[in-house]
Amino acid sequence: DTDAGILCLTYTNAAAGEMRNRILAALRKWANASDDEMRELLVGIAISQSPTDADIAHARKIFFKYIDKPDILKIKTIHGFCEEILRRFPTEAGISPTWSLVSDAPQQVLLHDAFSKMLNESSDNPELNNAFEHIFNTVSEYKLDDLLVQIEAHYKHFFLINDFDNYRKYFIDTIRKKLNMQTQQTDGFDRKSLLPILNMLKSEKKTGVTLNKFINTLQQYIDNKIDFQEYKKIYLKADGTISSRVPSFDYLNSESERVLRENANCVNRGIFNDTVAMFDLAAAFARCYQEIKQSHNVLDFEDLILYTHRLFSNQSTMGWVLSQLDLSLSHILVDEAQDTGSMQWEIFRMLAGDFFTDGDSDELPRSLFVVGDTKQSIYGFQGADPNAFATVRKTIGDQMLANARQLRDVPLSQSYRSTEPILKTVDMFFDNEWVINQTGFKNNKHKCFRVGEPGVAEIHKLVTADEDTASVVRRRYIRDIADKIENMIKSGRCAPNDIRGIPVAGSDRIVLPKYPIIKDLMNLIRFCINVSDDYSLACVLKSPLFAMTDGAVYELCDVRNRENSRRKKMSGNKKAVDLIDCVRDMHPQTHAVLQSCHSRWAV
Repeated sequence: DTDAGILCLTYTNAAAGEMRNRILAALRKWANASDDEMRELLVGIAISQSPTDADIAHARKIFFKYIDKPDILKIKTIHGFCEEILRRFPTEAGISPTWSLVSDAPQQVLLHDAFSKMLNESSDNPELNNAFEHIFNTVSEYKLDDLLVQIEAHYKHFFLINDFDNYRKYFIDTIRKKLNMQTQQTDGFDRKSLLPILNMLKSEKKTGVTLNKFINTLQQYIDNKIDFQEYKKIYLKADGTISSRVPSFDYLNSESERVLRENANCVNRGIFNDTVAMFDLAAAFARCYQEIKQSHNVLDFEDLILYTHRLFSNQSTMGWVLSQLDLSLSHILVDEAQDTGSMQWEIFRMLAGDFFTDGDSDELPRSLFVVGDTKQSIYGFQGADPNAFATVRKTIGDQMLANARQLRDVPLSQSYRSTEPILKTVDMFFDNEWVINQTGFKNNKHKCFRVGEPGVAEIHKLVTADEDTASVVRRRYIRDIADKIENMIKSGRCAPNDIRGIPVAGSDRIVLPKYPIIKDLMNLIRFCINVSDDYSLACVLKSPLFAMTDGAVYELCDVRNRENSRRKKMSGNKKAVDLIDCVRDMHPQTHAVLQSCHSRWAV
């Protein structure tokens, strides 16, 4: 049907370009092929098993139809499609018709502005101030950017919340339940209540280094010279279990159990406090970031999905939007479905909501074609959710079958990319009940096209008994892989571009922004460009360039916040104080150096 609109959605611009080029190449071939060549090209494509003259004539017209009306075939990324929808229906989406898209460096400026705005508002918001104070001492000069990345990632969740106060209460109650904090209380042991244990230890006939250590530690704890975290070390190992070195006295066994319970309570309280603090910071940042984007009349790439989802979820406008899209849309192809996020799947589901409600009809042919392989889902860090594929498939599948449509699964068993050892390893991993239950997909084993070509799969141990934290294990794992690649290259067994077939740039293409010193210098330049950028200045002050302590930077921020609060309460329009103003008054030498940099580098 040459009048039917076709929408092809894929994950990357490169994939969309490749798809477009292949289709146009095929259409050009159809337009120029002889009748005999055309019959061969249409075998398996035309409805008739043996292509007829009418099929040939119809196929030749498709190329020219596309040239005259290119909109009948839309090949886009999901973000590109959402951008087109929002350009077409801005009023219905609740945004300005003149909005623009922001990304890369300009978006980073807005993110830092939002972070600074959030910090400036903390003095007037007790919950936000408490959250900031709670995590401040755990953030080093190199981790402020990491904190920004963490809270930025939750922006989309707060975008969907209408009643924030009730949601925050629900969130806190849920965390309490997850951590069983309703029943977690201290056992009521004050330090003086431990005196009987101390006296019994002193009266024991058995002596030794271990017993003396228990006596000394218990005495220090009773005298408030050490805290619980230090006291627990004589009872518990580093992994939190009871140590075998605890003397086997009944009263010490009971105290060991109490310390074990209290330690678990402390851990859960720490998790709870950290979680609530991050929740409040993320919520405040989401609000500030949204306000700044609205003031600049811009959307970012995340907004393209969020606003389109909200538009399609609005029952009062969805019918109108779909009726307009239906004028040019009859077929949808979703490629790389395994890398599609749950919210993107919701958009597809709502887009095809009325697709199959008219039954199967030759006058109204419609189709939804989805291509994906859960084994190749690698974008989980960007929200890809292959599990959502199975959920949406069932929802749309039930709707199709209820309206006399056909639903077919076509397994793609031929693999052209990987060699046999790789395919066998992947198939072996997916060939167990737990993985199948988690992914919702059957283990469709692949046939190897590159038969006989070499390949190897290695299994690395991720956790070892001598490591304490997951981050240490990850670093060692990454380092081991890097060392393995280096040895393979130095030994001559392979060239750099043999590793996954990726062309390797020379030493002149080192990614400088990844180095801490470059990050510090970039923050210094950001401050020189905009002296009101308190966030960048705070990063610079904590960096080795000025080596201020956490407490010193916090004191500067506290003075600034209190002064700004005072000015707000005063009559008249008082200009807000920036962090650099406080540096000038409290650290004049540092201010002189910063002023010199600003004079030299400011644009």
